[in-house]
Amino acid sequence: MAVLAWFKLQSQPMRPARPDREKPKKEALPKLRILTADDDEVVLKGLQGLLDTAEWEICGEAVDGVEAVEKTRALKPDIVIMDLSMPGDIMLTPSFI
Repeated sequence: MAVLAWFKLQSQPMRPARPDREKPKKEALPKLRILTADDDEVVLKGLQGLLDTAEWEICGEAVDGVEAVEKTRALKPDIVIMDLSMPGDIMLTPSFI
């Protein structure tokens, strides 16, 4: 059956290319900006290694809660990935940031 299907595809005449039709160009999407925050440097670097791809950009890092809030306000990242039990005299809630 597979050979018959292959033969049928091969025996169909090919349509000529249409020069008046160009393939639409894909617009490059903006990179998703991410701020990472953790007091453990190994975890922080590991997260950044996993997340730094063609579609995502690490825009900043923080090592405590206060710095995380300051950098979030300054850098305006799309996403903040953080450890909620970091040192710092601040109660972190989404409404506070």
